[in-house]
Amino acid sequence: YHPFRFHKLELRPLTKSSTVPTNAGSSSNVIYLDDLKEASWKNGHMQLGKHNLEYNGWKYEWRGKEPTHALVTHPRNDSTASVTYQIDGKYDTFLSTIGLADITETGSLSPLTFRVLGDGRELWKSRPVQKLKDEESISVSVKGVRELVLEISCTGENYKAFAVWFEPRLTLAGTNNGQSTGVASPTNVPTNSIAHLLTSPDFEWTTPE
Repeated sequence: YHPFRFHKLELRPLTKSSTVPTNAGSSSNVIYLDDLKEASWKNGHMQLGKHNLEYNGWKYEWRGKEPTHALVTHPRNDSTASVTYQIDGKYDTFLSTIGLADITETGSLSPLTFRVLGDGRELWKSRPVQKLKDEESISVSVKGVRELVLEISCTGENYKAFAVWFEPRLTLAGTNNGQSTGVASPTNVPTNSIAHLLTSPDFEWTTPE
């Protein structure tokens, strides 16, 4: 008589059908500014462009495609246009890619400068942007910021000054740039160790048939 019975187990990689569910990329962790109502839009040429529409309501393209999320902050001549959002300290990071819309073709007539401000303090500033190639991806901490302002300055004539904030988004406090895996991974565990096999989310224990 044996008080315990042991079943044979085997360790195998998880298949696609048995992958641990996660909420990676969950939209609830990311807020796009073009989905929010701005507190103000000042000194801009006509209206603030949102999603795939520019300042006059016409569609435009960003690198060959109509953008799903974007802001077009076209300034006036010799001016600084700004759009303001009240974010009440709820977010960790502002992310975007800045540059010129495809419609500019050879670029804007005058150089443009993009800036991000939080509660009146400069958080980030671009190099002069004048050509299509002058784009830049940014990640700016906005922890504790209550008022977020995006600025675009034009130091001359605003011909083709189609300034775009592509995918301008905020990540909620406590998330990793809007990406939450839902899986706690052990740290400092060698990948060739038994401990790694026992704790890795890439494997599961099964009873062979």
